[in-house]
This record gives sequence, C-alpha cells and structure tokens, in this order.
Amino acid sequence: MRKCEWCDFQRPKGRRVEFERHVKAHYREERAANKEEEWVCCGIPWREWVASAEAREPPNPGLPRTSNVYRRQVMVGGCMESFARKETLVRHLAKSHGKCIGDPNAPYVCGNTSSS
Repeated sequence: MRKCEWCDFQRPKGRRVEFERHVKAHYREERAANKEEEWVCCGIPWREWVASAEAREPPNPGLPRTSNVYRRQVMVGGCMESFARKETLVRHLAKSHGKCIGDPNAPYVCGNTSSS
C-alpha cells in the first residue's frame, strides 16, 4: 500500500487512479490560482449571456451580480469553485438552483480542452 506524502491517506490495493486523484487534490489551490484547474464553475461568456433569452426573462432578469475573468474571457454566472472531476461540477450546477449557470461540456472549460 502506498501512502500519501502530505497526509495519512493510503492507496487501497488496485486503486491507483483514486490515489492519483487524491494527490492531485493537494495541488488544487495552486492550480486554480494559475488557472490550471480542469473543472471550474466559471459561468458562461458575457456575450453568450447577453445573447441568451435567459438574460431578458425570469428566473435570471437583469445583470448578474458578479463577473470574473476566466481564460481571458469575461464570464458571468459562475462562483469560480474548482472541482477534481467533471461529474462533481455537473452536480454543483444542478444543485445551485440557478445561482450558478454554465455548461460543463463547453469548449471554454479547461477539462474539455486538456489532453488528460
């Protein structure tokens, strides 16, 4: 059994991928600060939001309260929380009840453009 260098987590036998994901999580803050995190609740590009019918009709009337720059684009509707797996981002978006908007399959999400 292999032990994590940073904590007491031990790799279960035959679970190499799970162990690698655990170790990768130790670097999440650093990767997010460097915009290297794969799955980020980044919202949608400003231009897409303005063009969408959601921008003019409930439940999202008016301007969003926050905007962020993500991968050189102005984004709206995201909280910028990062996730280790795509399925976790999908669940986050579903449970946010419209607070966070986005498309986890969009080409501007890092995880969809990385080679890993």
